[in-house]
Amino acid sequence: MRRELGVLVACMALASCKRSRPLGPDATLTFTKDGATVRALPLSELAKAIPPETVSGFDPYHRKPKRFRALP
Repeated sequence: MRRELGVLVACMALASCKRSRPLGPDATLTFTKDGATVRALPLSELAKAIPPETVSGFDPYHRKPKRFRALP
């Protein structure tokens, strides 16, 4: 009974997730400490310093290969 409840809660959580959308050119990675912004790096600046790569792997939950862009 307890396991079935856990599976039900996990399924409900997954069903409520929103699908992510691609980041725009104005996307920013923000570092904060105690609620204050310490530093913000625009995606365009990060991509100049670290070339983006396509990363792929098998997703065991969806049972199919997945690909995404990353700054390794």
